[in-house]
Parts: sequence; C-alpha cells; structure tokens
Amino acid sequence: MKGRRLEQAGGQVLIRKGSSQPTNRLVHLLEQYVDGQISTDRHRSASEYVRELNRADEKRKAEEQLEAKLLEGLSGAERERTPADWSTIRKDGPGQGSSAKAGACCRRSTSARQDGAT
Repeated sequence: MKGRRLEQAGGQVLIRKGSSQPTNRLVHLLEQYVDGQISTDRHRSASEYVRELNRADEKRKAEEQLEAKLLEGLSGAERERTPADWSTIRKDGPGQGSSAKAGACCRRSTSARQDGAT
C-alpha cells in the first residue's frame, strides 16, 4: 500500500502517503471492529476471530481455484474415457498422467460403465 492513502469516510488519513504503516487511528478502528465482532459471543478472542477470517479467505481462494479448473476442463475437447484411462487415474490420481490433462475429460465410456469402473 506504499504511496497510497486510505481514508475514513470523514476524510481522516488512516495510512500516510509513502508509508505502509497504519496510523494509530486505523489501528484503533480495527481494534473497535474486532472487539465488536468478539462481543457477539461468536468468537472468544481477537485471535480466534482472525483465524476464522483466515480460514474463510483460504476456503474462498480454494473455491475460486476449483471453479477456474472446472471451467478450464469444461472448455476443453470432450472425449470418451476408456477403462485404461480410469485405471491410470486410479493409480496416479486425478490430474496426473497424460490421460488426465485439463480438458481431456468429460464422459465415461459405455464399456467402463458396464465393467463397473468408476
């Protein structure tokens, strides 16, 4: 945030220009906000609240990455999977090996369904 100004609605400078250090006012506002969140009895401490925020952020990022990979796979060429493909996937895991490249998947072959392969 170097070189930026973060201002409160009242026009107070919360981060000084040319500095990445928050002003005492920003620290005070953050403390008040976190204390308010703790007082809802959902969190026992500021540390617990921050950990929950971190977990939620990590979950959101993982969901975004999953969605991007799903969209990438959906935009790829569709082809039938063979029993050999499914054996390789089971052995190497999803996303490994030449048969599981992004966009190389979509439908199970009829013979794989009849063999009971999943």
